[in-house]
Amino acid sequence: MKFSDNGYYLEEYTKCDNCGVLLYRSPIRITTDGANKQYCSDWCVDWDMKRESEVASQRRLAETGGK
Repeated sequence: MKFSDNGYYLEEYTKCDNCGVLLYRSPIRITTDGANKQYCSDWCVDWDMKRESEVASQRRLAETGGK
């Protein structure tokens, strides 16, 4: 979430790319596979990275026919 210079209104809403929580303070920024992602906590970073590795493993398994 980005406040205006005078602090009276919001210029932009920023959400965690994993859980969707509004980010009031500086987010954790990570670039993976060319995508810039913003997270609210280390837990969300770890969870998203684990999910991405599981998806990649399943894709490799499907491409090789389960071998």
